[in-house]
Amino acid sequence: MSVFKKMNQALGRFTARIDWPNHLMAFISTLLGVWLAFSLGNYYEHQRERERMTVAMDNVRQEIRKNEGKLKEHVGHLDSLMRAVSAFGKLLNEDLNMVAGTGQMDHFLQEHGWFIDIEEKKPYRDSLYEYDGSLNLNLRYMSISNIAWENTKLMDVLHLVDTETAFKLHGLYGLQAETQRSLTDAIDIVKNLFQNNHDSKTVTRTIVNDLKGQIQFSYSLERALQLNYELILKDLTV
Repeated sequence: MSVFKKMNQALGRFTARIDWPNHLMAFISTLLGVWLAFSLGNYYEHQRERERMTVAMDNVRQEIRKNEGKLKEHVGHLDSLMRAVSAFGKLLNEDLNMVAGTGQMDHFLQEHGWFIDIEEKKPYRDSLYEYDGSLNLNLRYMSISNIAWENTKLMDVLHLVDTETAFKLHGLYGLQAETQRSLTDAIDIVKNLFQNNHDSKTVTRTIVNDLKGQIQFSYSLERALQLNYELILKDLTV
């Protein structure tokens, strides 16, 4: 008998003793176990990402609610200051002196008495008087936060948020930053007035022109931000 024939016979007897069904089942079970392990790993990782996203969005929602409360208060503050500056401008004559009748000044002080402290009153002409005093330009800064939003971006979970909501959040916080920059510009105008010892007419001109315009711009941005807060909170609470 040839060597090859003997080898074939030996191999036949060896393979005949192998329990192929059990080996096949073991192989399939191993593959299934590996697949299940990867699937469960991916599932739990996805679940952890979803949990991080939920926590992040909850923090953003709470941050926006707090910002909304601070913004509402500041909008009222800016509105009051803007009305006072506008009314003050109507009391100025061509020489930027404060001139008014007694009734007109009484009405101004009734509405905006916090804005000015009258220090001097002298006859001007007819029934008009020239007034002098000090202005209270208490333009307050608005401390609103973006910490939760920045943390959300660092957590890399925005891809799990629907595209429209993520886009709105980017726009909202961009508008918030622009609003704060505008308010800072207005505050810088006030600081410059008091730090550089300008004469009274320069101060008055700056208030009724530059400051008034900047306050109006800041007010319009704050109103727009207020509306955006309301809209995004509706989306985040659905």
